[in-house]
Amino acid sequence: MEGIKQWAFSVCAAMVACGLCQMLLPKAGMEKIFRMTVSIFFLCCLLSPIVLQNPGLALELTEYSQSDINERARRLQETVEQQTDESVRGELTKIIGEKLHGMGINYHDITININTNGQSGQEIESVDITLDMAHEKDHGEIRETLVRDLGLTIRLGYERGGGESENGSG
Repeated sequence: MEGIKQWAFSVCAAMVACGLCQMLLPKAGMEKIFRMTVSIFFLCCLLSPIVLQNPGLALELTEYSQSDINERARRLQETVEQQTDESVRGELTKIIGEKLHGMGINYHDITININTNGQSGQEIESVDITLDMAHEKDHGEIRETLVRDLGLTIRLGYERGGGESENGSG
């Protein structure tokens, strides 16, 4: 930042000096040569950070080895996959929750199982939904509706008020 301040001050000082010199110069044959000289001088002042490689304005580029680059790329890919998983889980949980709410069913928990299988990407393996034990009698209808509407493998489980659970997979 200090380098930029110094550069701006030198440009302003050069402008003032050039203006004063032009006012003092008599109107004569040397005027054109003087104006060209002043213009070149001012241009040099403007370009001085680039021409002189001012250390205050220099950008330092860090060299990385190929292994560093590969490691950073791997971590970035893992982060992207993790964020994608979280986003998919959140949106799908919201969609399923709205679908269940529309059916008049309150759920305890929805677990989205995502399988990451290398280069072919990610796929939703199954969805585990924990409902209240009162909905167990409608197991087939609930599961069939969710499978039909969502096109996913749905596994329903049921939970009593005390936190015990029974699995009603189907």
